[in-house]
Amino acid sequence: KECEQDSDEGLVHVPITGVKPDIFRLLLHFIYGGSLAGDLEAHCKDLIEVADRYCVVQLKLLAEAYFVTSSPIQVDTITEHLLFANSKKCALLKEAAMDFIVENGVAVLENMPLKGARDPTLFADLLATVSRGKKTDAGDRFSMMRVNELRVELNKRGLGVDGTRETMIAALRNSE
Repeated sequence: KECEQDSDEGLVHVPITGVKPDIFRLLLHFIYGGSLAGDLEAHCKDLIEVADRYCVVQLKLLAEAYFVTSSPIQVDTITEHLLFANSKKCALLKEAAMDFIVENGVAVLENMPLKGARDPTLFADLLATVSRGKKTDAGDRFSMMRVNELRVELNKRGLGVDGTRETMIAALRNSE
């Protein structure tokens, strides 16, 4: 059923699938000007998911920033963080995960569970290269900017601040 009408009150019920009711309530609360201060900690990832699904960029960025600062990345959680960041285009979280990999390269290579990666050997080779400190050509000034710096520059130019790092860099290059 797509919609069903309640014959007693004339209300129309629209089913919303794939979202927990309490998370959807938080989404609506945020959209209509409510604060989520106490709910961010308990529901960060769910809020990122629902905000991404319904294109509520400000909520997604708020929940992502909170998640990065409140959920410590560890060797046993790095794969989960990296895959989640990549799937939801959370550039700030992805950057934090990559920073962790660079700072803890040997421990990550020795202990990182690579389940969920499409080609674990390629991923391990990439990590080994990063850990050895090899760098590629920066290309232009945007390539070396951190995610927050890219978002500030995009905002100054009146451009969208959500998306992958690559999307943000491309938008800045196109705006010149």
